[in-house]
Amino acid sequence: MFFEDLVYDAPKFIDLGGIIALIIASVFSFLIGFERQAVRTRSSMSSHVLVSVSACGVALLQRYIYQFDPSTNSQRIIAAILTGMGFLGAGVIIKTGDKIKGLTTASTIWFCVITSIILGMNFLLLGGIMAIFGVLFVYIRDIIRGVNPFRVSNFREKRKENIVIQKSLNEKNQDEEKIEKIVDEE
Repeated sequence: MFFEDLVYDAPKFIDLGGIIALIIASVFSFLIGFERQAVRTRSSMSSHVLVSVSACGVALLQRYIYQFDPSTNSQRIIAAILTGMGFLGAGVIIKTGDKIKGLTTASTIWFCVITSIILGMNFLLLGGIMAIFGVLFVYIRDIIRGVNPFRVSNFREKRKENIVIQKSLNEKNQDEEKIEKIVDEE
């Protein structure tokens, strides 16, 4: 009965604040993801936007469930998001010898998730200020470091690298197929 009632009463729960939260989460995470992609990291604007909008949507869901039935323990939903984002962030971090790469990207993903949860819980002013701070921080940091986060050629270079990698993988697969044919013939 709970879910039937929730669907029936859905217009009550969809509010302007939720739509604004999703828009802010989309825009700020796109800008941060664009910067991460422009400086050629392992993450892109797609992953930042998808993670942020998903986190915001789940926070909205938690808020709507609580509005519908305050006796539910819906805080577990956000705890699950945070656990999942910890794994996602850890997957971006790579240690090679003494060098550690991906910490900033993992941090930007974590920042996008937390800010989106805050937005989804309808704290639009706090979430909006955090979003502005985060976007300004990553862009100003790049400019201070002498990196141009707006340079379109970064995307072209990354695309060329991907094409070269794909060609070498195709050639390797063709070589393996030739070897298999020779072995099969014997």
